[in-house]
Amino acid sequence: MYQVLPDDASQGLGEELQRHWDKEVRMAAKELRMPKLTKAIVKCYGKPYAVLGIFSFTVEVIKVIQPVFLGKLIQYFEKYDPDDMDALYEAFGYAAGISLSTVALTVLQMHYYYHVQRTGMKIRVAMCHMIYKKALCLSSAAMGKTTTGQMVNLLSNDVNKFDEVTNNLHYLWIAPLQAVVV
Repeated sequence: MYQVLPDDASQGLGEELQRHWDKEVRMAAKELRMPKLTKAIVKCYGKPYAVLGIFSFTVEVIKVIQPVFLGKLIQYFEKYDPDDMDALYEAFGYAAGISLSTVALTVLQMHYYYHVQRTGMKIRVAMCHMIYKKALCLSSAAMGKTTTGQMVNLLSNDVNKFDEVTNNLHYLWIAPLQAVVV
């Protein structure tokens, strides 16, 4: 079987998130509030995930610019004048813009989705690690209140939501910007 990358190892990811969770529990106790797992996850994975928002924003900007280039290229053919060399060079520029933006879109989008899915996987693995560690520490009385099905559901279904949410979370702030621009 293949070896897991050291950055993706369950123990390291789980312990890092556990440190952030323990810190959140201490801060919540000082502030007399309930601890929030979301805060621990954001502190642990928020910065690299936020940087990926730049890629997502750039992808969406390219998606808006491409139709503009295409429209300008179509205008050239609608007003075709064989003697107008400036218009020809401008059309070449728009064609090059369409081609380059398509290449950039492909590269940026694949780069973005790779890292976003990897971040989601890291969160999922860290959460599974924490759930597993917690399950090992439960007393017999607590285990009596928790069914095996609940544990399996947590480890198989519920943590997969982190994979899904990381794919689309940036669109919460990008979509309104797109709506304003378009």
